[in-house]
Amino acid sequence: MLREIDDSASVRRVRDACRRRFNKIRYGPAAPRPNELVWVDPSRVDIALDGVPVRSARVIRRWPFVEPLPLEQHPHVRFALAHWRDGVPWDETGAYDYMLEQIRRRGRQDGCHNSADVEERFRRLDELYETARREGRLRTGRELDPKARDERGGILVHIGPAGETAIGDSGKHRLTIAKLVGLPVVPGRIGYVHRDALELLPRFRTPPTRTAVEH
Repeated sequence: MLREIDDSASVRRVRDACRRRFNKIRYGPAAPRPNELVWVDPSRVDIALDGVPVRSARVIRRWPFVEPLPLEQHPHVRFALAHWRDGVPWDETGAYDYMLEQIRRRGRQDGCHNSADVEERFRRLDELYETARREGRLRTGRELDPKARDERGGILVHIGPAGETAIGDSGKHRLTIAKLVGLPVVPGRIGYVHRDALELLPRFRTPPTRTAVEH
């Protein structure tokens, strides 16, 4: 119950507003902004750092801040590779069983509450894969929703002291799609940022001149 309250939309908005003001005061006008859009080379993201509260634009001093997990060992990525790369049906990859077990334990998983929701989620993921393959790109949050003010819900990207990147608790299927399709760059949502990487943020904020991959 406390986690649900902590994750409510109103609490997130207040928390993000406070972090935006704090970062600007502490680190100046170029400080990281909660849920801001960053651009990332998916081929350079090979570890997952998750299992911690999502705090977009939080500046940290320790990297990695949790035990890193090789990306291909994460369950979501293993299931996705088996399906899109190896041609295994979703219901034979273990993805359905995993999702339903999480729902049984927690009441929901990735917005799903029952088996019908799970089937619909993976149907939409297949549509996303085909769209990314056809267009040679992933769309930003504002392209998907013109009313969106930021990249909330995007691929969560943590940035290390030398500019290395890791994925957080959001976007592993989209990142896997980008890797399989061969996208040179994808839009992401800024996650934790190491203090030494603050001066490197301009490179992540610079929109690519070309986001589509040639076919």
